[in-house]
Amino acid sequence: MHFSFTSTDFYVLLPLLFPVFGAILVLCLDLLLKPGKGARTLVHGLSLLSLLGGILAGVQQYLYLQPSHPLPPKIALGPLLEPVFHFQPWTVLGSILLLFLTLISLLLSGAWWKEGDEEFRAYGEFHVLTLFFPVGAGLLLGAKNLMLAFIGLEILSISLYVLVAFRRSRTKSVEAGLKYFLLGAFGAAFFVYGSALIYAGQGNLDLPAMGTILQEGLPQPFGYAALGGAILFIALFFKASIAPFHMWTPDVYEGAPTPITALMSTGTKAAAFFLLISAARLFPHELVPVFTFLAILSILVGNAGALVQTNLKRLLAYSGIAHAGYLLVAYQAMAVGQGQTDAGIALRALLFYLAVYGITNLAALGVLSWIERKDPEIVTLEGLKGLGRRNPIAAAILAIAALSLAGIPPTAGFWAKYQIFAASIQAGQIPLAIFAILGSVIGLYYYLKILVALYFKEGTSSETLSGNGLATGLTLSFCASAILLVGILPDLFLNVLVNVRL
Repeated sequence: MHFSFTSTDFYVLLPLLFPVFGAILVLCLDLLLKPGKGARTLVHGLSLLSLLGGILAGVQQYLYLQPSHPLPPKIALGPLLEPVFHFQPWTVLGSILLLFLTLISLLLSGAWWKEGDEEFRAYGEFHVLTLFFPVGAGLLLGAKNLMLAFIGLEILSISLYVLVAFRRSRTKSVEAGLKYFLLGAFGAAFFVYGSALIYAGQGNLDLPAMGTILQEGLPQPFGYAALGGAILFIALFFKASIAPFHMWTPDVYEGAPTPITALMSTGTKAAAFFLLISAARLFPHELVPVFTFLAILSILVGNAGALVQTNLKRLLAYSGIAHAGYLLVAYQAMAVGQGQTDAGIALRALLFYLAVYGITNLAALGVLSWIERKDPEIVTLEGLKGLGRRNPIAAAILAIAALSLAGIPPTAGFWAKYQIFAASIQAGQIPLAIFAILGSVIGLYYYLKILVALYFKEGTSSETLSGNGLATGLTLSFCASAILLVGILPDLFLNVLVNVRL
């Protein structure tokens, strides 16, 4: 085989190459430029531009892959990339989503920095590590070989290990980074051991042909490969915060810098589920009912844990576990659906839910990042009391995000959950869909607690609380507007997914 990198390969990887080149340039500038406000502005601007360039490249690729495009939507990858990388509409959409989530997280991080902090000296390193996150996640979701998937997983994870512990002056941040590193290494060991067993069973590390797990005529894992597939999925369940592999989530979310919590809670979950889609056929089909059990357990554990939380970051961490359960409901529908039609419906529902959950969770955590520097108590329910009067804009954005996470119309979260439940019913998983709906009803309680604290409780301070940074405020306003726009005009966005197939 000729390991040549062709112009086509370069085109396919372009959305990921933008942040790679951006990270290298930022690293060089950070070393060469004298520290100061001008250097920081340049580093921040270049980082945002590199992510925006990747998003635009991904949009152009997705438009090219549409059947309506005047040119044939077929790209022949080179001998280096073709055996290991997917180039399909859903993988391109996944890359766009991950780059977009990273872009929003980086915009929200502007309010988090404070002159005089020890971490301020590492401003460039923060941006470099953040830029490498979508690169690893993009390799993970596009991989059709487990070796490339592992490389992507480690690039993603190493960036997060450092970013979680970025506030070295805070014990909780360092403790969270250590916990995430140790448990992440444990998860990586599961991934490698599972891959080794898959190699022993099937003679290669290739991901089998796409399709529903129970579809006849496609290869099924057996022997060592079946055991390896089950172990591999444990590592992915860990990354997606699916119960009972969720134990790290609340502590790490609480201890990490809030912008990184926002990125982890959305981007990591999305990347893990994208690889779960690609690796679906490695899972032993006899164990498919386990997905139902894990979905029910995640919804129960997530909602029950969130009910008793007073710290908002921990509340949203447990909420994220419940949302991982809802995503697993769609994944179960994709796995057992009757043919490609049902699987396509479930896949589109899963992608839509990931996008809506991502923008909504970024809005919720972004509000905390925006004002926690001026009022550290704002990350608790007690600290939220009276915020509707002290900062009406921040309170309104957080209220919209909470309503969307609860699935209340006319927010995007309502339609995201509707798509999940409809896909599950279409696949014949009616009892699971009913349980998920009941779980959403339970979740209403702790989301409404946020609204009560915002508007119906008086805080100890009556002083007006302004946000820290105009750019962050505009970004949060954009997120809130997007949540309402998708809620009012869902078809406008669902139509983008019409041509997404397995």
